[in-house]
Order: sequence, then structure tokens, then C-alpha cells
Amino acid sequence: MARGPLSTGSRRHVLRLAQWWFGPHAIERAGAVYRPLGVRRVKALLMATLGRVFRGSNYSLEGRDGDALRQFEYWTMVNETYHLAFFFLFAIAAGWVLVHQHRVPLELTVLGCVVNLYLIFVQRYNRARIRGTLRRMQARARPSSRLQPNKR
Repeated sequence: MARGPLSTGSRRHVLRLAQWWFGPHAIERAGAVYRPLGVRRVKALLMATLGRVFRGSNYSLEGRDGDALRQFEYWTMVNETYHLAFFFLFAIAAGWVLVHQHRVPLELTVLGCVVNLYLIFVQRYNRARIRGTLRRMQARARPSSRLQPNKR
């Protein structure tokens, strides 16, 4: 008997979709794809303004150890989900305004889409860089076979 609104098969599909969406993609390695889009500048602007207000929340890194990095990585996924939902909400609103030609300015809804898209890019940029840092930390922590003394 299935529990809740999703069956086991549906849950598996949702989990695979989430793993694909939030997982690392080759094009995002170390956040390089986001630099030409100006994401580093947007991030710097956000942290210089809103970052001061939200310091100590899930928008700032609380330490440099692996646990702090993994916690921040988790919050990038949570924040990206919120911004993705807002992006779609603004996109639907823009379509509605365009079709029905209401008084709400189309420019305002499009701006909402663009802002949330950039906030998604910031989260993905942060996550790509964090994953690279975690990979390097794990590589340094592994004992190298070349450094093992020869036993005779």
C-alpha cells in the first residue's frame, strides 16, 4: 500500500530528477560557465548589500572545514529551489500579463524572472566551487600510495 501522495516509483523518479538537477554538470566545473555571465559581480554586489543584512544566515559560509562546506552546499540547493519557484511564478505572471494585457507592467515581471535566474546562477556557481573545494580536500586527506614507505 502506497503512503502519502507519491508512490515508491514516483518518489524514485522525483529523487532521480533532483539528483540530476542539483548534481554537478560538466559545463559547470568550478563555476567557469558562470563567470562570463557576470555571476561573480552579481554575487559581490549581493554580498556587499544584502549579505550584510543576512550575515550568519544560510547565505554565508560559517567555516572552512568540510562540514561547514557541506552545510553551505545543502543551503545552496534549498535557496536554488526557492528561486526556481519564484522564477516560474514570475514567468507565469509575465505570460498572463502578455496574454491578458493587464495593468501590471510586463517589464516588472520579466525583471523578476531575470533577477531570480541570476540568483539561481549564484547558487549553482557557489555549489560548483564548493564541490571542487571538497574534492581537493578529500584528495589531500587520502594517503597517497607513493608516500608509503617500502616494506622489506
